[in-house]
Amino acid sequence: MKIIRNNSDLVKFKKSSFDKKVSMCHGVFDIVHLGHISHFNYAKKMSDILVVSVTTDKFVNKGKDRPIFKIHQRISFLSNLKMIDYLIMSNHETAINNLKKIKPNFYLKDYEYKKSDITGNISKEINELKKNNGRVIYTKL
Repeated sequence: MKIIRNNSDLVKFKKSSFDKKVSMCHGVFDIVHLGHISHFNYAKKMSDILVVSVTTDKFVNKGKDRPIFKIHQRISFLSNLKMIDYLIMSNHETAINNLKKIKPNFYLKDYEYKKSDITGNISKEINELKKNNGRVIYTKL
């Protein structure tokens, strides 16, 4: 498991992912459940490398006393899942910054986000993804 913490780690990731298919998932992953696991497994099957982008505590908007688990606990837990190849923290309101860095071939979101984009952030993320010929895939698992 590799955690992309800085530009040096990002350069190493770029070298290791050259000419490989990369999928990226993004979210809070505060309490990981079977739906998340299925989502990660599906993303991994689509690609050679799976990167999971995790929202830092400051930008979690899931209600009072959330997140339950702090960012370093969530990263630690996710680092134990074999299908995840890389983790990267997202210290932003959206995944746009990490989409710019990772440039995945596939960006996977749960089907619920296709039905409702209340904040307009998903469409902004998709616009960034398309700049590098990436494709959004909505999972309904």
